[in-house]
Amino acid sequence: YDMYLLDDLADGLVPEYEIYIFLATNNITEKEREAIRALQKDGHILVWQFTDGIANGKMTDIALMEDIIGMDLSLISTRRKQIATSIVFDNNHWLTKGMADGQPYGVESYDKMSPVIAVADKTATPLAYHSTTDGTTSSGQVSLAVKDFGDWTCIYSAVPNMPQIMFRNMQKKANVHTYAESGSDVIYASNNYVA
Repeated sequence: YDMYLLDDLADGLVPEYEIYIFLATNNITEKEREAIRALQKDGHILVWQFTDGIANGKMTDIALMEDIIGMDLSLISTRRKQIATSIVFDNNHWLTKGMADGQPYGVESYDKMSPVIAVADKTATPLAYHSTTDGTTSSGQVSLAVKDFGDWTCIYSAVPNMPQIMFRNMQKKANVHTYAESGSDVIYASNNYVA
């Protein structure tokens, strides 16, 4: 994998990949949005978490997220949420394969999670719900969904810290090489070495 800034993407410095993971990209300018839209093709998988795309430098609005992510979303609350976890309810989907039904993921003690956003897109495949404030049961609000656009796929998780098994499943879906099947091995690789 490689890491780039959104500026690099907007400046045409990012090579072609099968999977693009956007991390803490809350503020996305119009130029950067245009570069991201250019990635929405060729079977690419674009992965978004939490509030990616919620601002553009001029305003903050959930509609900006919907525009760049490609899913209808719903603002559940702007109050702080004590437990930022999701509970997987469908482990038969390619993204959640290998996870247990009812398995939580996210951040268990995240006392500054706000806003709380849910997927409201009827054309997306829901896979997990937000947990309730005690973190043990489902709220019924969709927190993880996949939307297949035919020539590209969007994954959105409303809570951060997606588990490694989801990323491994993305690699399998995109036919990307995986160095080890074990989820606990850390492997670094480049054109020159594997460690």
